[in-house]
Amino acid sequence: MGNYLALGVGNYLAPPLGNSLALEALRLGNYLALDRQITVTEISNIRAARISDTYSGDAGVSVVLHNLEEGTGFLNGQLFDAIVVNAMVEYLVDPIQALIMTRGLMRAGAHLLLTTPNVAKWTRPPPSCSGGDFPAPLR
Repeated sequence: MGNYLALGVGNYLAPPLGNSLALEALRLGNYLALDRQITVTEISNIRAARISDTYSGDAGVSVVLHNLEEGTGFLNGQLFDAIVVNAMVEYLVDPIQALIMTRGLMRAGAHLLLTTPNVAKWTRPPPSCSGGDFPAPLR
């Protein structure tokens, strides 16, 4: 049995379960077994309701309306085998504190998959296709 947490899945959770970017990562890591429990958190009422409706027939998926920055007490001491944080940390007021809290939710040997956009990519034009050099990294 596995106990998995997907934080702030937003619009990435679309049916079927394997098509979610966050949950696809769990599947690719062979974390999605028949006897698994996935807790999904979402800050938006509308998205949480949509996710709940989508997976209402799957007893292994529970959806919690929650803001990670308000703490992790809502999880009642649960520990997880894998946690997915997909394109969420860039919205947090204190991402370091949120990651420290997330670490406290992990069992020994658990995995964390964290994705976030590369803001530098948005603020600089791509190199020329005619052989231009890549721009120097931002400092």
